[in-house]
Amino acid sequence: MLTGVTGTPRPEAPGTIHSAARYLWVQTLAKGGLGVVNLVLRREGRFERPYALKRLLPQLSDDEEVREMFLEEARLAGLLSHPNVVGVLDVGEDAEGPFLLMEYVEGLSVSELLRHVVAADDLLPIGVALRIVDQAARGLRAAHELVTQDGRELTLIHRDVSPQNILVGFDGVVRVVDFGIAKAIGGDGQSSTHALKGKHGYMSPEQLRFERLDARTDVYALGVVLFELLTGRRLYPGRKLDEVARRVLHEPPPDLAMFRGDAPPALEALLFAMLAKDRERRVASAAAVSALIAPILADVEASEGTLDVRSYMTEQLAEVCAQLRAERQAAIDRAIRRPEEETDLEIAVEVEPRGTRWRLPAAVV
Repeated sequence: MLTGVTGTPRPEAPGTIHSAARYLWVQTLAKGGLGVVNLVLRREGRFERPYALKRLLPQLSDDEEVREMFLEEARLAGLLSHPNVVGVLDVGEDAEGPFLLMEYVEGLSVSELLRHVVAADDLLPIGVALRIVDQAARGLRAAHELVTQDGRELTLIHRDVSPQNILVGFDGVVRVVDFGIAKAIGGDGQSSTHALKGKHGYMSPEQLRFERLDARTDVYALGVVLFELLTGRRLYPGRKLDEVARRVLHEPPPDLAMFRGDAPPALEALLFAMLAKDRERRVASAAAVSALIAPILADVEASEGTLDVRSYMTEQLAEVCAQLRAERQAAIDRAIRRPEEETDLEIAVEVEPRGTRWRLPAAVV
């Protein structure tokens, strides 16, 4: 039973009971190349709460390699718990295959956020961009420093840090999501593969060269995200892998000052350091990213004033927030009105006697 921060084991409470929770399927939230995330609703008396339910695409449910990758995400979820990582509350398998039950984040992915900012012909405030990246770096640090219950370092690398996999909640909390292709490389630092996994424009040079990976590959990808947050444009656009790979491997990143006249020199230096082609010259860790952001953010806010992520989301994107909430509630209302047999899901969970916390099974199916 693994629910503590950085994999600290939590012993099973005496009297733990096994129960089946029932959910209403509400709507599809996102669909990718491997899986689909649905919004589901838990209703029990006056209690009502939405969750995100992640499944493999039906056509992939019998693919052993894909199933193994999905279940590895579940296993890692039992070890990784941090405010800046989307929490996985339950794992299991039913007639439709394996699933992850996750917390539902009311907000936007960074890619969605940027679409709204660009559509308004605007740029994201530097302070907000730095706060988003700082929180994402904290979530990644938790993964990079992850240890097993016996103290063994896992050095978990996300390998798919991108605007789609960083969620910005309307509550101001930024969460890293989707550790589906994460790699626990262990103490020897080896990560061999014969297939590129991740989004090409955010892969580090060493990832494209199939070299040994470490936490600095996530630092590089986070640097790409930071550039795009600040400029509202792709760093290395391209439709074909060979075109994007050539640019990532050989094309130096543009000077931030070309796009942001208000960018302080220290921020330009940080961006160049995160995007260094040679990882030996790159910022060494996610923890170092946060440490370098702190003085830059302090200087920016000293001159421009403080604008936190929550204030920006709820004030500048108030209409977007209201629309998403209205659409979600309308979808929930439709689900409630549908016949029970069309919407009911039954998921077995372990519940403590007080019923206040869900438990993650120690053995992932």
